[in-house]
Amino acid sequence: MKDNNKKKEYNDTEARSGFDELFENLPEVIAPSDLSKKIGIPVGTIYDWRYRGEMRRIPKQLFLKIGGKLFLSKSILKKWVLQENPFY
Repeated sequence: MKDNNKKKEYNDTEARSGFDELFENLPEVIAPSDLSKKIGIPVGTIYDWRYRGEMRRIPKQLFLKIGGKLFLSKSILKKWVLQENPFY
């Protein structure tokens, strides 16, 4: 009998490729709700980053206000993720 419950081995090249692909497909400025859907985290978490940023080492430049609405900068987001996850 075959064991279908085996975990897939970590593949560094695959992980990096997925990471790059994620950021290639994001617009330069993205709304929290759109980012939430794209990366699979609750939109509340993104707003939490905004209001508790200093405690979590989140750069203030990540957030932009345009027409009274909150947006995130793709380039700053990518830099922050790389900084917090040096294995990429």
